[in-house]
Amino acid sequence: MRMHDPAHPGEILQEFYMEPYGLSARDFAKRLGVSHSTVARVVSQQTAVSADMALRLEKAVGLSAETWLGMQKNRDLWLASQADTHEEIEAIDFDQLAIAG
Repeated sequence: MRMHDPAHPGEILQEFYMEPYGLSARDFAKRLGVSHSTVARVVSQQTAVSADMALRLEKAVGLSAETWLGMQKNRDLWLASQADTHEEIEAIDFDQLAIAG
């Protein structure tokens, strides 16, 4: 299990693609063909990067959709692991089930 907090894709978007070039959420939204609020929610980490958004980002900045979705997946898995709600789940012994079945 990873011990660090993976960056949300919105953090990467803002830090590496918007701030250095002086692009506001409104400017970036126009370039992506989405609403200002959509970009604002991603950048503020209030919403996940969807497959559609990942494809738009790929075209706009050149970083693959798979990379954007991978960042989101890593973030989601880390957050789920921090919730620690899976302790009561026991491993299924499929070999034992095959013998009994």
